[in-house]
Amino acid sequence: AQLVARVGFPPRCALRRALTQALGRTFRMPYFGVMLSGRGILLPLEGAPDPAIGFFTTRHVRARDSEEAQVIAKERVLSEWRASGTYYRSNIGAAPFLETDNVWSIGWLKGVFGREPSGYAFYSHE
Repeated sequence: AQLVARVGFPPRCALRRALTQALGRTFRMPYFGVMLSGRGILLPLEGAPDPAIGFFTTRHVRARDSEEAQVIAKERVLSEWRASGTYYRSNIGAAPFLETDNVWSIGWLKGVFGREPSGYAFYSHE
């Protein structure tokens, strides 16, 4: 405790306040993993005889609660299927209808430093 006072490090709460002010966000907002399933698409796949009609995907998001996490994750996925999105030109079906399969809390370290899940697992038959 004397070393901390002598070196001049601020107490933990002061450090948190300073970082919050500098970065403009709170450090108490948790991270969530959200697994979504999408259907209603018609996406031709290279080398596959039938087009994909659905998919599974996971996103990590920072949100106040699991409900907000689902909304944020769905919006991120849908942005890839709208005009100017990655899959917009390839998809000859509708924009995907998304359902939440699972939501779970992830730790701060994984949320900040972990690899952001991306990509899709497509399927062609129900």
